[in-house]
Amino acid sequence: MKGVVEMIGYSSGEALWNLNVEREFIKAMLPQMISQDQLYDEIGAMGPDIHIGKVMGALKKKHGTLVDLKVAKDIIDNFLW
Repeated sequence: MKGVVEMIGYSSGEALWNLNVEREFIKAMLPQMISQDQLYDEIGAMGPDIHIGKVMGALKKKHGTLVDLKVAKDIIDNFLW
């Protein structure tokens, strides 16, 4: 799955996702908003066609959390098998 994320990489769409949210703030706050196990379960349920947009959409929809593309990629890289 990491290969899929790397293949997507960063595109001009990054500007749309980067909503001027401070990355370090989100990284610091993420564990308080959602546990690692819960995040793993939610992302794992997305199946083999996971991509950055799905991670960002799921976090926004379920937790009201705005995350930018870099943070979403970090989440995938750090939490997926």
